[in-house]
Amino acid sequence: MSITLGLDIGTTSTIGILIELPNRVLGLTSRPSTLHSPQHGCAEEDPAEWWANVCEITRELIATTGIKAGQISAVGVTGMLPTVVLLDDAGHVLRPSIQQSDGRCGEEVEELRAEWNEADFLAKAGNGINQQLV
Repeated sequence: MSITLGLDIGTTSTIGILIELPNRVLGLTSRPSTLHSPQHGCAEEDPAEWWANVCEITRELIATTGIKAGQISAVGVTGMLPTVVLLDDAGHVLRPSIQQSDGRCGEEVEELRAEWNEADFLAKAGNGINQQLV
């Protein structure tokens, strides 16, 4: 039996699924993520909450399905984007993440728009000039 653990770390929740390949869903669960706005225009989340969600979800899926952790042959992970997570040299999170809906870079976006033709920028970068540029 080939079992895959799928994890989606999204903006509003973390979702976990256990699948017996090719298509039998063994379990599905989720945990909410908390969006913080410490000041107007800011959108941040705590990466430690994402990790706690993944740990809880994984334990729950293993417990409720009765499979053993060693039976999981693959793990697939997806996540939101773009999200900025800053780490120190040891890999520790330095601050809350900056989410794609964060608008504090408005002045910088306008500066780019003044410097670049939007069509030229899109042709070179593959993305328009907006707050989601990382």
